[in-house]
Amino acid sequence: MIELIILASDINRLWKKVNILGPDDCWDWFGALSGRGYGVISVDYRTLGTHTFSWMIDNNTNKVPYGMYILHRCDNRKCCNPKHIYCGTPSDNACDREERNPKKPYQDASKSKLFSHEILELRKLTGMTQEEKARKYNIDQTSVSKILRAPVYLCKEGYYI
Repeated sequence: MIELIILASDINRLWKKVNILGPDDCWDWFGALSGRGYGVISVDYRTLGTHTFSWMIDNNTNKVPYGMYILHRCDNRKCCNPKHIYCGTPSDNACDREERNPKKPYQDASKSKLFSHEILELRKLTGMTQEEKARKYNIDQTSVSKILRAPVYLCKEGYYI
């Protein structure tokens, strides 16, 4: 993420539209929402999730570390309470989703074609085309492409790597 120029007026705009309750309660955003139900705010000509902006303010930073996500502990997409928000990896996000919604898995593990060690090996292979990698692991090229592009992938053991 590009470093943002954050003004005091941006910070004030955020907190004016947050229902701040007790320190352990969810602090809901009551402004604009994204199509997926997350609070959104414009900062330095960019649209940010309000939870991301809250995390940035609380951590005294103007950017999210490369490759990291800002995640909710509470599963409330409108929540801006810094105690409920943390910086995590795409794998953390997938694991949290699985933990909280075990009846609605992101992907059915029975359909997974490779074990965790095979996925890790495949990702490290260099000097081979996707078709060659597919033949090596007895899978189709589309699966190889998904494994290489996806930040996390469900292995046969039933967890994400």
